[in-house]
Amino acid sequence: MGMLLEEARLAVSLPPPAARKAIRQRAYVSRERMADELNCHIISVARWERGTRNPHGELRLRYARLLQQLDEVATAAEHSDRAEAS
Repeated sequence: MGMLLEEARLAVSLPPPAARKAIRQRAYVSRERMADELNCHIISVARWERGTRNPHGELRLRYARLLQQLDEVATAAEHSDRAEAS
């Protein structure tokens, strides 16, 4: 049941379009690389980031999960950079 709840939470909690783009950019991932990872077209990623379209079904879940993981990686790297600068 835990997996079902996690999947439901991810599916409904997709970040706003501007945040999607910001997360991808903070992680230094290109749209092309994101599309390859999700096995979709680069234009789809661009539309999701502009908010003109949203992914659905399994693709939405994979996209939400990937954004969450990229955000975690980018945040950890930012914290590490700040610690090194101190």
